Amino acid sequence: MYRQRVVAIMRNLFRVLPRWVAILSLTMLPAVAGNAQESTFIDVQGKKVHYVVTEGKSPTVVFVSGLGEAYETWEPVQKALPGLMTISYDRPGLGLSAPAEGRRDAKTLARELHDMLAALKVKPPYVLVGHSLGGAVVQIYANLYPQETRALVLVDPEDGRLIKKVKEHLSKDEWDRRAAAVAQYAPLNAQQQREMDEAEASGNEVAEIHRLPNVPIVLFTGTQMNPEFPGNVIEQNLKIEMHRQLMADNPRMEQVLVPESRHYVQNEKPEVVIAAIKKFASQ
Repeated sequence: MYRQRVVAIMRNLFRVLPRWVAILSLTMLPAVAGNAQESTFIDVQGKKVHYVVTEGKSPTVVFVSGLGEAYETWEPVQKALPGLMTISYDRPGLGLSAPAEGRRDAKTLARELHDMLAALKVKPPYVLVGHSLGGAVVQIYANLYPQETRALVLVDPEDGRLIKKVKEHLSKDEWDRRAAAVAQYAPLNAQQQREMDEAEASGNEVAEIHRLPNVPIVLFTGTQMNPEFPGNVIEQNLKIEMHRQLMADNPRMEQVLVPESRHYVQNEKPEVVIAAIKKFASQ
């Protein structure tokens, strides 16, 4: 009951906090009692990685979280897919997984995901579902391992290119106020900061792809804005422009605008994400 109340409070904060901030606090909460999912660990390249799995039929659905986030951000969606094999996980350095070493750019994260799935002996191809920075990771995964990719579900993807553009469009005072607001609600720990420090490199890696593999792809764009948060309107408009460019580079991609949500579509409007996953899994 305590956790349910805290989660409800945090999800209300999605409407007022910047994109990735509110969900970070959820990573500190204990697991839900009675959860039918199995929470366990696997050794990957000598490091303990925490993951949550539900057993079911193929294709396997793999969830990749945003910058600095653990698996909990996917709970509303993962629980709503009975009968499918699903996997969410904590990247090295995050959640319950062992500390990370080396680089934390999106290409490294994609290769680590590949190593984990190989260690789990999960048969490809996968339906890859990525939110925010996780959207960058699954795009790179699909580019590196196209034969292992059945479909992509991009949930309001973004990377360091957006952060750079926002800073360029805000005055120094506006940027400082935005940075202070972010730091007030969820300061990053050292491991999360390492992903933030590599955000620009991650964006450059995604920009090099241009054309994704010829697989079904859906792009969810949260269009709700919060004028009260410093720079949010500019940030949202810049994100929408970047999503339009992604569509232009990949004409077969389907875009779904979600006016009821800002960044956390999987939490604020989970039913649209669930429907897309079910559709791709049945094709």
